[in-house]
Amino acid sequence: LAAAGFGVVDTQLSFAHAAQVPGASGIQVRPARPADREAVIDIAGSCFRYSRFHQDPRIGAEAADRVKRKWGENFLDGKRGEEVLVATLEGKPAGFLAVLLSQAHGKTAGVIDLVGVGVPSQGRGVGAALVTAFVSRWRPRAVSLRVGTQAANATSVRLYERCGFRFSAASYVMHAHFRGGRPA
Repeated sequence: LAAAGFGVVDTQLSFAHAAQVPGASGIQVRPARPADREAVIDIAGSCFRYSRFHQDPRIGAEAADRVKRKWGENFLDGKRGEEVLVATLEGKPAGFLAVLLSQAHGKTAGVIDLVGVGVPSQGRGVGAALVTAFVSRWRPRAVSLRVGTQAANATSVRLYERCGFRFSAASYVMHAHFRGGRPA
């Protein structure tokens, strides 16, 4: 792939859920409502630092943030995934979690496709509350529960492990940049 213009920008780590987890207190988690739209999109466009887009030195932070905003919009518009959960603090959206279903070998896996916590709410248990709610809601509906994150995102790795997920695989994330059909 390198000869074709691709370069490694990240290592994606995958985790499978293996245990029961305690709930987070003081944070409400519920399915997204239409009134949550702008807050969720704003969080999606401002809280990521370690995504594969943010890790690629040839993609600027503004463009990477736009990708995440659009990703959140696609979930909210029903163009991607199954459900968006919203965590609230003091009655206001503080974070979200977007769920996909994946089929492999005839078995359904519930997948955390995107989870984001607003910068002012980070470190307050919002991520743990969202992951715990995901496990509670999707454990009865899927054979397995999965999530992936970037190797550089140690905070997310620790969160998923605290919430009962165990490392299951790693894979390189590669990007290629082309101009006029040729590697740039």
